[in-house]
Amino acid sequence: MMSLEKSHEIVSPAQEEGSVLSTLSETLPFAIGVAASAVAVIALVLILQGSRALSSGLSFTLGWVLGVGVVCAAGVAFGLAVSDDPARWTQWLRTLLGALLLVAAIRKWRQRVPSGQEPTPPKWMSGLQDSAPGKAAVLGFLLGGINPKNLMLTLGAAATLGASGLSSSELWITGFAYVVVASVTVLVPMGIYVLMRSKADELLANLGEWMKSNSDAITIVVLVIFGVKLLLGGLAGLT
Repeated sequence: MMSLEKSHEIVSPAQEEGSVLSTLSETLPFAIGVAASAVAVIALVLILQGSRALSSGLSFTLGWVLGVGVVCAAGVAFGLAVSDDPARWTQWLRTLLGALLLVAAIRKWRQRVPSGQEPTPPKWMSGLQDSAPGKAAVLGFLLGGINPKNLMLTLGAAATLGASGLSSSELWITGFAYVVVASVTVLVPMGIYVLMRSKADELLANLGEWMKSNSDAITIVVLVIFGVKLLLGGLAGLT
């Protein structure tokens, strides 16, 4: 009789909404960590200074969005497929990702550019002004989804989504929100270029210079914050 009564329990819209909002509150901070990507802004600014600025810039932005979305979807699908106890595997994944992020933070700290010294752009940034749309799209995909920092943060968010118990439609909603927030770092500069074409060059150049000067600090802070969050959260869930 008890089991029959439980099978007829009705989840109210308020409970469903609360569950979605609760999951969003846990996943969107990871999206903000992905969005805090100086290298993406610098790359996009360089592309927008080229001769094919609009087409290549839009391709780069689309590639970034797809990169984040594909990794997030793959992480959720893999977690749901391989484990009968999503909550358990997500705690192990969080612990591992947290440790890796902290290791990456230590490595970045040791490799940081000394104060007062001009940072040297990576070799792959040379020639971005002349990037074809296809090359820009691939670069956006790699930076958004495969970049180690973003990959670990998005997998951390996917672990949370996989253990949330949300329905398929709710997972799509929260996943979409995650991708949008994680893509703000490229959507905003691209929007500035499209809507403020006459004033965009100077504004975006200043933004790119600021990001270049503070790239190491931004990355280290993000790695430490989310490394500690994932590691402690994962260990707490395993005990």
